[in-house]
Amino acid sequence: YEHSHHRHAGYCFLMRRSPILELSTVDDMRAAVDERYDLAVDVSLRHSTIDNRSPRFAWASEAKLACGKAIGYFKGREINEEMISKCDCYHGRMLSHMGR
Repeated sequence: YEHSHHRHAGYCFLMRRSPILELSTVDDMRAAVDERYDLAVDVSLRHSTIDNRSPRFAWASEAKLACGKAIGYFKGREINEEMISKCDCYHGRMLSHMGR
């Protein structure tokens, strides 16, 4: 698991800049990150995710971590572009495995 988990995570290191960073205010950015964090937490706790063989759980865990870090930076009045972009990317990967 550990090996495949890191292989999946590598996908988001090659990512483009998140559209979240184009939002007009920090409050809007924070709201978008909060929304992704909340969904990642929710998805990671679902039995359907935990019992699923798809990479959904790994992506939910990655999203939870990256979004949580981005939120931490927001609390310190900082916009961390890398964490916001990772949050968005992992969230998107998680969503891509939702129907499987």
